[in-house]
Amino acid sequence: MGIVELAGGIILELLKGYNSHQATKRSDNIAELRTKLAEQRARGQYSDDGEVERLVTALKIELEALNNDILTGAIRK
Repeated sequence: MGIVELAGGIILELLKGYNSHQATKRSDNIAELRTKLAEQRARGQYSDDGEVERLVTALKIELEALNNDILTGAIRK
């Protein structure tokens, strides 16, 4: 498990205390990306390296967007 997946898991746990539409949307996107990444990596040598990179990048972008939402107050408790 890489740092991106770990961060995604921690973020999902933190978002459980928030109940805004934006937090739910971000949470769902992060969970979906983590699942797809885990599935791709589980394929071992048959995984698509390009798809793994795309998913990691998308997950990083989604985590950064979530961070920005929290910092700007777009997601509130």
